[in-house]
Amino acid sequence: MKSIMKKKQKSFYFMTATAIAGIAAVAFYQWWTAPYNLPEVAEGITAEEYGFILEPENQAQQKINAISEHDKIMLLKQAVEKEPNRMAYANALRIQMREQGEIKTYLEYLEQIKPSTPALKLQKALSYVDLLQDPDLGTASLGQLSARSISVLNDLIEDRPYDWFAHYARGLNNLYWPSGLQRTDKAIQDLGYCLAVAKQLEGGMKLSVWPLIYTAYGDALVKEGQIKKGIEVWKDGFQKYKEDEELKRRASVGEVEAVDIVREARGIDDFRRPSPSLSDLSLVWTFTE
Repeated sequence: MKSIMKKKQKSFYFMTATAIAGIAAVAFYQWWTAPYNLPEVAEGITAEEYGFILEPENQAQQKINAISEHDKIMLLKQAVEKEPNRMAYANALRIQMREQGEIKTYLEYLEQIKPSTPALKLQKALSYVDLLQDPDLGTASLGQLSARSISVLNDLIEDRPYDWFAHYARGLNNLYWPSGLQRTDKAIQDLGYCLAVAKQLEGGMKLSVWPLIYTAYGDALVKEGQIKKGIEVWKDGFQKYKEDEELKRRASVGEVEAVDIVREARGIDDFRRPSPSLSDLSLVWTFTE
């Protein structure tokens, strides 16, 4: 009798554990695939609300360009600590330390600065993207690092829902995941938001980053299987930015070539490492006119 009771108890515990695991799996899947809650792009929203306070960043970049290589990291740290809200200094410091293989040290440095500002949180997210360049990392590790970056960006967007930079970084993060892991829809959401903002601002604010948005959003659509729509986005961008080589290359291709281009640039069935240049935000405050 005791033996039968023990078997029944084991069976009950097993079924309960299986049910709990199943519920957890469903909840995780729903969270994983749930669409983002994006803000509306409206005429009344200013460039500053989107995060484009660029003249101070441009001035800071000019100071950065004048710094000699000797003691550059030390001087940039001083600038970051003095002006933690200025993206240019934290961005330049990250790039400098990345080139010296010190991104993990940079992350530790950011943790020491209290309170953390939106500019520093953004650089933290981009640091995880920089760590993706490690050639020894497997697919699981790449996914974990990208997920950490996305988590930081989620928190930043919760506090600053219109922040263009955070949406751009999150969109690019999701763009490089294998399509089977269902992140491309999320890339389309964020990059579509970024393109909508670009279309609202590009008439009066000429930035070198705008062509990249047309390219990335079109790439995301093609990766998701919306090939014709993606090509139309490329063509639209090329009509505005004839000098951009990536848009020029994409605007004249057919559907098969479009998929090949995206597979090479972003990956489709595999986890692709983004180009290191994509995390350098100095391009954003570089004016084309």
